[in-house]
Amino acid sequence: MVGPAPRPSRTPELLNNQSFDLVVETAPMMRFDETDPQTVAILNFWKNWLRLNPFVGEALSRQYLLNSFSTYWSPRVDDLLKSYPQYRKPGLKEMMVMGYSHMSLLAEGFDFADQDLTAARRYFIFGENEEEGRLKLQLKVAKQYEKLTGDANSVVVIKDSGHVVPNDAPQLYLKILKGLL
Repeated sequence: MVGPAPRPSRTPELLNNQSFDLVVETAPMMRFDETDPQTVAILNFWKNWLRLNPFVGEALSRQYLLNSFSTYWSPRVDDLLKSYPQYRKPGLKEMMVMGYSHMSLLAEGFDFADQDLTAARRYFIFGENEEEGRLKLQLKVAKQYEKLTGDANSVVVIKDSGHVVPNDAPQLYLKILKGLL
């Protein structure tokens, strides 16, 4: 979440109320399984079957999910590291895969569309080359926000950028942020 730098006198108020005047959603989180219902059905079947074991079912289910998420994230991290050779360091790939896998586990059941979109003024920054299914869901949420609030023109799509907008177009991203703030 990005917002205006709070004045020092308001900092405790913002932190205590967890409220911001402006929220800039940059490539907001979407779960990988939102665009693949067949994989979700298989994942849920095995997850629920493993949970039938009354002694270690939860642990087996969690490990199964972590393994599945690792399998999903490993080639994506490979692609990311190919695109950004400066990040190729020993052990980093494994840490990234583990980090993304744990984030996926924690995000289970999260739906961006269920968030309170009216709590603050919002702008949405998306990459033009975002994965098609994810971009479709992101745009759906942005349109939902615009419909709920009447705030038109809240979407900025960055040309020639993918999911990691600040890395793909840092100067343009900074220019847009400055313009919004």
